[in-house]
Amino acid sequence: MQTRNEQLASTLARCCCNEADTAKTMKSRTWSTHELTAGLTNLLEANSLDLPDDLSQLKELEATLANLEAAQASPQASRPKEPPQVEPAEELETQPATESQVRQRVIEMFKSGQLDASTAMQLLAQSADPAPVSSEVAGSSKKSSVPEPDQTQDDDDELDEALDEVTQDDGTKLDSKAKAALKAKLRRLCEKKSGDRLMVPEWLHKKWKEGNHMALALELQKCNFDKDKFIKSCEKTYTEIDSKKHKIFGGYYTRETMKTKLKWNQKKIEGAIKLCEEDASGELVRNCKYSGEPEYWVDTDEVGERGQEREYKKQRKDTEKTPIEKPDQSRITSMASRAIRSKSVLSKFCESILQKSAKIRSLVQDLQKNYADPAAMKSIEALQRDLVALESCYNQCSELLAQGEAKDFNKDWSQQSEKMMKDCTLTCLGCKMNCH
Repeated sequence: MQTRNEQLASTLARCCCNEADTAKTMKSRTWSTHELTAGLTNLLEANSLDLPDDLSQLKELEATLANLEAAQASPQASRPKEPPQVEPAEELETQPATESQVRQRVIEMFKSGQLDASTAMQLLAQSADPAPVSSEVAGSSKKSSVPEPDQTQDDDDELDEALDEVTQDDGTKLDSKAKAALKAKLRRLCEKKSGDRLMVPEWLHKKWKEGNHMALALELQKCNFDKDKFIKSCEKTYTEIDSKKHKIFGGYYTRETMKTKLKWNQKKIEGAIKLCEEDASGELVRNCKYSGEPEYWVDTDEVGERGQEREYKKQRKDTEKTPIEKPDQSRITSMASRAIRSKSVLSKFCESILQKSAKIRSLVQDLQKNYADPAAMKSIEALQRDLVALESCYNQCSELLAQGEAKDFNKDWSQQSEKMMKDCTLTCLGCKMNCH
């Protein structure tokens, strides 16, 4: 039982060809359903007929076309009458001829102005060997018309080089006929027509202008020259990522240093302080380890660049995707919670040391100012030793906190922080200061 393609090929050969060798050539060639349907549609439109949906009606269609041909050859049909007005492309379809005669007729109609360059190239691409005549049409079109902005010589050379790299399913290179057909189809789809009309979305036209010819040719070939499938495939395989890369500089500043070093006005200073105090993490505010004044983390500068990344992803049907083992979310959540808790505890411990240090400094200043007896001097010396010990604890805890950032506050770091806080607590108790 014949397939749809075989029946369409047989019908098209009998309807369009008078010579046996030409009919044999058309039957032996592998025609796609799209090509066969387009050929029959052009032929039937010239005779005001429709392509049947049911394959069983093809024989009736052949009989109708045969009757029309017989009527045209009868003596009554030879009487002079006004020739029907048909389009140039339909005229080619209604005149049975060999392939060489068809190609010659295309060239004559192009030179006389009945066909434009794109239509002529399309008709020649459907013949058995379009290369010898397509070059003639292409050369004539350059002399007779102004080239479109999309069709530059550099683009044409680049497209030819891209098509040279395209291979078929069996690994062989494309022949001249297949290359010409693929080239003509790509240009018709991706280049602008008169009046800036496009057959594809604007973003796909931009891809074409950027020189992605080989990738587009592969996609079109994979989609069997189907425009809708081609557009959908390109939407899936092309990803465009608009990224913003930036780097922010900042630091801890007191209210006074914001004014003197950063040269900020009062409104900006108040806004920065308000933002830091409203932060729920409490990490944007700390006390200065020397003066005990509150310091606020502010952004002082921001530099960056804006770029665009494009990635072409080749999708292979025969590639099996290895299932990715999903991690235990409960375990990840537990580890993250422990890390956040350890970081928060150590940060608050550092703040408590700063507060005690600030109180000791204030007490030392008061003793030095109001008391000059030997007992007071002895107390001052003891307090200063305690102050040095507390500052040492603060420096060690701050250094460990910085190391935690690099280690993502892992389990080992959490154990180190707990030991550090115990040692510092003993130091505080030795200073007769309850740091907790």
